[in-house]
Amino acid sequence: MQSQRTKALDLYKKLYRNLRIANLGKSEENYVDILRNEFRQHSVSDSKYCMQKDEMMFMARALSTYLTSTNQTLTLYSKYCRGERSIEEAANIVGLKLPKQYEGPSTATKK
Repeated sequence: MQSQRTKALDLYKKLYRNLRIANLGKSEENYVDILRNEFRQHSVSDSKYCMQKDEMMFMARALSTYLTSTNQTLTLYSKYCRGERSIEEAANIVGLKLPKQYEGPSTATKK
């Protein structure tokens, strides 16, 4: 079983990675400083602020999950959201091919 410190370090790394990917307009150093200060501020004791025992870890996990989900949503949106598609393009996305259109005898005899 992992110790509380190891769990916090893993969570810190995951948050740092997600914040680097998100790049929300501020410089990367600002995010690193804010993240580092929050982890240091709450490393001694969560009870100091009359919170539940692991509330800060819960909040950090929630933020990490939110950032990961947002990144995945944006990736999927950029890949698949391109407006209206033809029936053939939609079939190709899921790996299907449309059958060939039937050309009746009237179109063959006109040539």
